[in-house]
Order: sequence, then C-alpha cells, then structure tokens
Amino acid sequence: MSLFITGTDTGVGKTYIAARLLHLLRASGTSCAGMKPICCGDRRDAEFLLAAGSDGLTIDDINPVWLKTPAAPLVGSLMEKVDIDIDRILAAFHSLQNRVEHVIVEGTGGWMVPIHRNYFVSDLAAAMKMPVLAVAYNRLGCLNHAVLTVQNILAHGLRCIGLVLKI
Repeated sequence: MSLFITGTDTGVGKTYIAARLLHLLRASGTSCAGMKPICCGDRRDAEFLLAAGSDGLTIDDINPVWLKTPAAPLVGSLMEKVDIDIDRILAAFHSLQNRVEHVIVEGTGGWMVPIHRNYFVSDLAAAMKMPVLAVAYNRLGCLNHAVLTVQNILAHGLRCIGLVLKI
C-alpha cells in the first residue's frame, strides 16, 4: 500500500513520520521508496527520505521538482520563472510504483498549498489516488487545523487513514 502524507502546516513532522514508516517497511523486508515531489528551498527532506528507504534510487528519482526559493511552490515557480510540470511529477511517481512495493509520498507544506494558481497539494494527492495520512504538530489550536484538513481530504474523495499528532 502506498501512502500520501500531508500536514496541517509546514514543519509539523511529515518528513519524520515518512522516514519512520520507510524504516519500518524496510525492517519488514518490504521494498519501498520515499518521494518528495516538490522541494522548496533546500532538498533536506528528500535527502532524508532517500536515506531512510530508497535503495538504488537517486535524489532526482524521488524529488523531480526542486525550487530554490523557500516558499510555496506557486510563489517559488513565479519567482524563478519556471513551470511546475505535474505530468513529470506523476510520471516519476508511477515509475517509483513500478520499482518498489510501497511509495510513501510526502506533500509540500499543508494540504491546500498552491502548486499552480488553481492546483493545490490536495489536487496532486487526488491525482495519485492514494490513502492519506495527516500530520499535525501537537500544540494549542492543532485540533481545528487537523479537523479542517481531514474534512478536506474526505471532500476530495480520498480515504484518510489516520491523524498523527507529532510532539
């Protein structure tokens, strides 16, 4: 089973949870790969996922779009004057699906972060047709953000398999 991990925000622990799942899958003898479709700023998240469970793959295999600007993908692409090619991201995803049993995809920022003017992380997850795991940082106010995120996941016709409150 592959999985899309989203967050209520940026910096809530998506990479940590994805890496933990990859470690568990590898320990069980399962072939797996992490994927960070879009990195904004540096590539540390993708490097972390690569190290956690993506043997034989390159950083470009698991991170097809890298924007140097540390901002939402839409903003970064406008500032860098580049187009984010969704078909390229989906092709990279399908390629990973053909190479391993499980792909753990980590979204960028939160569920409703814009990639294009009318295309969001939520739309990318819907195109990948995977169950979603939501991650929230356990602090005052997080339950509201978590419920809104889970409701929107369901509104996109996707299955939310759980909510992780990260300490």
